[in-house]
Amino acid sequence: MVIVYIYYAYGANTRYLYRYDLTTGTSTQISSYYTRWLNTDGTYFYYTSKVGEDTTNSNLGYGYELYYIPMDGGTQQSIRTDYNGIQCVTIQSGYICYYAPATEQVLIYQLYD
Repeated sequence: MVIVYIYYAYGANTRYLYRYDLTTGTSTQISSYYTRWLNTDGTYFYYTSKVGEDTTNSNLGYGYELYYIPMDGGTQQSIRTDYNGIQCVTIQSGYICYYAPATEQVLIYQLYD
């Protein structure tokens, strides 16, 4: 049997991470961390938090800390701080890319060797 999940962040003030099981139709909360700009490499989720959110930018908001957490939940780990903000997180071939709105730069970093 193939189990297929959809992951999503939900809640106006919390944006906790959930896993929806397409087979059973049930949702399970897998994280109690505020989750924004969510992306994955198939093993971990990468995201920013609400901490340092910019409330002057048309309510888009962005965090200054980039985190990762295993896809089945656990403790978040910080992997990068950028006080220019972190938006639009993407992952490809072991690299993470994000936009820093304060400097209008796109930054790319290798996740692992």
